[in-house]
Amino acid sequence: MTSKTSRILSAAGLAFGLMAAQPALAHMTAIDPGVAPDDVQGGTVTLPNGQQADVISREQCEAQKTGDESCNDGELFVRTAAPLAAGSQVSYSVVVNGQTRTGTATAGSGGSLAGVLSAAIGAASRAGLETIMSTATRQATDLQSTPIATTAVSAEAIEKRFVDDIRGLADLVPNVTIENITGFNAASIGIRGTGTNDIITTIDSAVGVVVDEMALVHTQGQLLDPFDVENVEILRGPQGTLFGKNTTGGVVLIRTKRPVHNEYNGHVQLRAGNHSTLEGRVAVNVPLLEDKLSMRFVGTYQYDAGQYTNDKVSQVYPNADGQTPLGLPVNGDGRSLDGTDVFYGRAKVLFTPSDNYEALLTFELLRDRSDTPPAINETPLDGQLDKFGIPREFLFNPIGFPGFQQTCPGGEKAKQSCIFSTGVSFRDDGLRMERGHRMEVEGIYLDQELDLENMTIELFLGYRHQKERLPSTYTGEAFPSLFDATRNLERRQFQAELRFTSNFDGPFDFIAGAAYFTNDNDWRAMSYVGFTNVPINLGGCNIVDPVGDPNCFVINGAANERPNFAQLTQDAEAIGIYFEGYYQITDALRLTFGARYSYEKKTFFKGNGASLTLDEVELFRSTGGDRTLGDMLLEGVDPMNPGRFNFFVDNRDSWDNVTFKGVLDYDFGDGSFAYFSFNQGFKSGSFAETCTSIGTCEAFDEESADSYELGYKGDFFDNTVRVNFAAFYTKINDVVRSQVVRIINQFGDPDQETQFRNIAGQENYGLELEITWLVTENFRANFNGSYLHSRYTEFFTDVDGGAGSETMNECLNLDEAGNDDASCLGIRPNFAPTWQFGADFTWDIPLGNSGMMVWNGSIHWMPEYEYSVFNSDFTQVQERTLINMSLTWIDPQDRFQVSVFVKNLLNETYRVSANSVAGLWNFSQYGQDRRWGGELNFRF
Repeated sequence: MTSKTSRILSAAGLAFGLMAAQPALAHMTAIDPGVAPDDVQGGTVTLPNGQQADVISREQCEAQKTGDESCNDGELFVRTAAPLAAGSQVSYSVVVNGQTRTGTATAGSGGSLAGVLSAAIGAASRAGLETIMSTATRQATDLQSTPIATTAVSAEAIEKRFVDDIRGLADLVPNVTIENITGFNAASIGIRGTGTNDIITTIDSAVGVVVDEMALVHTQGQLLDPFDVENVEILRGPQGTLFGKNTTGGVVLIRTKRPVHNEYNGHVQLRAGNHSTLEGRVAVNVPLLEDKLSMRFVGTYQYDAGQYTNDKVSQVYPNADGQTPLGLPVNGDGRSLDGTDVFYGRAKVLFTPSDNYEALLTFELLRDRSDTPPAINETPLDGQLDKFGIPREFLFNPIGFPGFQQTCPGGEKAKQSCIFSTGVSFRDDGLRMERGHRMEVEGIYLDQELDLENMTIELFLGYRHQKERLPSTYTGEAFPSLFDATRNLERRQFQAELRFTSNFDGPFDFIAGAAYFTNDNDWRAMSYVGFTNVPINLGGCNIVDPVGDPNCFVINGAANERPNFAQLTQDAEAIGIYFEGYYQITDALRLTFGARYSYEKKTFFKGNGASLTLDEVELFRSTGGDRTLGDMLLEGVDPMNPGRFNFFVDNRDSWDNVTFKGVLDYDFGDGSFAYFSFNQGFKSGSFAETCTSIGTCEAFDEESADSYELGYKGDFFDNTVRVNFAAFYTKINDVVRSQVVRIINQFGDPDQETQFRNIAGQENYGLELEITWLVTENFRANFNGSYLHSRYTEFFTDVDGGAGSETMNECLNLDEAGNDDASCLGIRPNFAPTWQFGADFTWDIPLGNSGMMVWNGSIHWMPEYEYSVFNSDFTQVQERTLINMSLTWIDPQDRFQVSVFVKNLLNETYRVSANSVAGLWNFSQYGQDRRWGGELNFRF
């Protein structure tokens, strides 16, 4: 952590500490029980400091109030010394008409318990489905009266899924996809037809991922293990007011468990399964000072051997014995690939020196040493027409590396057996492929809350340092090498956010705040374009010794000895100022209105195509790729000397925008709630790390979204059936997408470049349905389904860098100048499966004094949808039907759980991502095969 960040954290802590020294005020919280007050026989609330507060009547309120509080007829009350901090954990027990309802919940805006207890009393009176609390409005509210299409996945539901990261939660949420980015352990999250499927480090994700207030801006590092969380919420659609920064698609909110005062408890989880899976997780809550200080420790370790095997045989040298080229094996050596090796640790310290102030300090540490994710060579056969009528031509076919679709005979099942037989070159030369994809994260976060009589003030400060070393074989071939590269970086994030939440005794309340973000990135890449070193057989070529053979054509015989090197820095700075107000027009009708001003500035420097000496390459190798170009230039010249680069750029740009929000919601009073909303989203422009020319290193513009939504939420049949429905229309302007185009590099060799541009206008509309049915006291069913229509309203791009004039039938037409840049309405947007259906069932089987058995089963179906911008052949995410099952025994004291589980029961084989590299080759990645195992949970 920098000294500047330390000073900021210290100063903020002192300021809030002084504010907290103010004397506490007596506070009376009113509760609308939703039933006659006389029907409530009593209740208690256990506060975070361990003290209990009774639920009291209006008459008792009049006798005990100390200020101007109103004790109205028809209400109940809870009297505390001061409002609780928003987000405080409380437990409650209420008795309504002889029925007791107990549970834990989170205090809302201004520490209000009103919504929490009103919902609890209502749930007790209805004796059905539980109340689910949401923080989608940055306040704790009943999910059923929150005017946003959001799905909250509880810790219990997560535990039943036996998931390793957040990909396992997408099946529970309509119109959401979470896959891998091709070739990386990174998250490709799509919501309602928009998202991000690129690893480019200079560009933020279009779907925000926020963990305990800290925004994780990049896809690398978003595949989080959801152990020891309170819940995960997925907010669908633009969230441009409260969450604001780059959220044109939506937000994934992850809230981890906080320390609890005066309690010593813990949770140990052990899991084992096929693919040599071994996982251990532990969480411990430790009280340190009564009512004042407590800690919570979390540690997890995940290991498995992976589902791929490095046993691909070279088509060029099928009987190679290690003598060609580079003296390395050109065939796979049989080792396992795609293994996981991750340690994560988190420590939280909660300090509550007074009734109206708290500070939560969090430290986190991640050490990821997982294998390099293997690619699969899925290059199509040449000569046939693709879907746009263009003859396929891929360089990998004539040089002898066809895709597995051509090399696996015997029908579809035989092809599937070849999918997990692939290749990684494991060459060194500075790449350190043997060490895998290494990522390290260190973070420190301070969240403070001060509760005043009518206001809660929250200050969040966070610093996160992320270090990545990501060497990859992108071709799915063990041949060393066709295209091997490493992407190394250091990323430093800082975030500060000050928020005010009112708690007025009247029809109007608001949330207002300001946020400041920095995101500084130092990136470098080293690559070998080895496919230009493989001889093309013109007829009778001696491929083992092609030099001087007229029947052999070699593009660049030195490509495997001469690496390309690129380096960049990008410093980003962003500011957000927001306001959201709530006005209760009548008891049932409420108006929400909000706005956010966003400003973002980026400074971008890149040097591309530096030629490294052999000494510099050796230095890069010996340090595992940790050295920057400045470290490596041994001649003593200026590292930024333009003479060392094919070119370099030093650019800066900025973007600003105002986004608005408006909502009308109506509470029908019988468990039914409806709303209509308008939301806008903003995603700033940026530069692309992959640019290789002055023109493509210019910044692209921002992306914006306008969304309209109509929603309904209702509980029926004595609160045993819950139906949530949403219909939406979203228009996205200046859609940013990547495209891989052919280029000629600085050495005159054919190459490829990933370019980013504002290439389209897009509209999405659809329907979402979620149903929860408490069939009996012991059997529960959840259903979700969605429909999505997504199309480009305009499409403007250059499919080959201006090198040709081919057309895609009527989809792509020449403009007046003869360029192949024109409107294309035949290409389907990615992230847009038309339909999705899912169902989840839980059956509790009481065993008397022997505890309980719990059976859980789920099914999720998703059709084929597009992953690549140009809808290239063999790049679609494939249709699949995934079935999971588990059986769990729980002891009578609910301390031990023993489970067996199976995921992907039918052993479906399905593509989850792919990249078509500009007529050179295709590479893809597939989903997890059948996984089975056992798990032990112990709570104390």
